[in-house]
Amino acid sequence: MLFVSCTNFRAVEARRLLTQRFGVPVVTSNQATINAAFDAIGVSAKWRDALSRSA
Repeated sequence: MLFVSCTNFRAVEARRLLTQRFGVPVVTSNQATINAAFDAIGVSAKWRDALSRSA
């Protein structure tokens, strides 16, 4: 897994290319924060699967 922690980098747009380049899943800090917040309040993020498939 590749973790991109800089919030001043347009990592969401680069996820697919980074995944292809390094051959591992890519998680951004903003993505991880949103996922954790959703988990904390018990909300299912349907878009998580879509992001995983698009990477």
